[in-house]
Amino acid sequence: MKKHFSLFSLLSVSLITGCQTGTISGKVLDPFTNKAVPKAKLQLIGTPNVTQANDAGVFKFSESVSLEKYSLRTGKNRYSQSKIELELKEDAPDANVTVYIFPKTGMKPGLFLGSDTGAVKIRNIWNGFDVKCEGNSFAYRTFMRNVKTKKKLKLPVPHSQSQDVNAIFYQASANQSPISAMTYPAKTSSPRRLKCDDLRGQRKVVTGEIEPSKGKALNISYVSQGAFRMQDKLPNGKQLIQFSQSGKLLATYYFDVK
Repeated sequence: MKKHFSLFSLLSVSLITGCQTGTISGKVLDPFTNKAVPKAKLQLIGTPNVTQANDAGVFKFSESVSLEKYSLRTGKNRYSQSKIELELKEDAPDANVTVYIFPKTGMKPGLFLGSDTGAVKIRNIWNGFDVKCEGNSFAYRTFMRNVKTKKKLKLPVPHSQSQDVNAIFYQASANQSPISAMTYPAKTSSPRRLKCDDLRGQRKVVTGEIEPSKGKALNISYVSQGAFRMQDKLPNGKQLIQFSQSGKLLATYYFDVK
């Protein structure tokens, strides 16, 4: 009798292990304020599993799910959408994740810092960077009003930043390819006019140069639809930070890192 009971017990354990399931839970936050986003809707794409976050932004799918890969989509009216990939395994059957969405009303592309009240935009006053310009120069975005005048333009004030940077670059585009970020040591010089082949032959005021060989790739990762977090340690001194996507330059920022 004992032998039969042992055999039955082993068989039961084997069947349970073969049909092991897991759970998916977590919280929904605003990436700029780090505060909870209530009532966000979540769905495991390709399955009937849907749920909604509570007032504290916490969610949990009520049904257990099989151990496999999933795409978790999160959204809310007038908010960005988030889509992240996760995988449940035998040694890690329960996933607890944090997803980020943010209000899109009035949101324009750019680089932002977080605050208790929301996104704080970093002013972008440098954007004509192209290594095909003479001397590997980057250019101030304003054209000289009078090419005959000898009046010098004042250099723009760079954004003051500590070495530890945590900022979000937002690109309002249907292209959701990964974004790359590079920083280059920037050496400023007196304003002068420069012709750049890639800028339709237009002459821009140039106020500095960079050395491409001294560039450093920065850590940047997906946050939400169109939003990518740049979190890294910047080199000291004047830096030119460049954001690109699919080989196309998106924006350039001038930082003074201290």
